[in-house]
Amino acid sequence: MEKRLPRIKALLTPGEVAKRSGVAVSALHFYESKGLIKSIP
Repeated sequence: MEKRLPRIKALLTPGEVAKRSGVAVSALHFYESKGLIKSIP
């Protein structure tokens, strides 16, 4: 049986993602510009 991940209840700001992941916000924007990650519109 396949396990499903729980749904995300709230969206995170770029700052929150950066803090939780230990990378700079500018790094997140760079990764997004290179197509490595996507933001939710």
